[in-house]
Amino acid sequence: MINNNNELLELNGYLRIIDNFQEEEINDKANEIWKYQSYIELVNTFKRTQNRNLFSNKIILMLALFEDLPPDTFHTFGENIDQLTKKDKNIVIDILKNEFLHE
Repeated sequence: MINNNNELLELNGYLRIIDNFQEEEINDKANEIWKYQSYIELVNTFKRTQNRNLFSNKIILMLALFEDLPPDTFHTFGENIDQLTKKDKNIVIDILKNEFLHE
């Protein structure tokens, strides 16, 4: 249940982002203009409210929906486990076990 006007405004802000993303009839140029205007509006709202969580969450949502960014690339770092020697594999396994057991 939404308790106050701030929560309602916050929800409407998220819905506006999602609605614009789902709009199929907007051309690329209009979409870019909307996106940059929304970034400016979001920065101005942050300056006024200092609501860091709201600002961060909306930026993350907009980047995820509208930017052509590659997915998380951490899977391309490190060594291929298939290329490790048995001794090196055991070392990695011991390190991981140690990390999880000491938490």
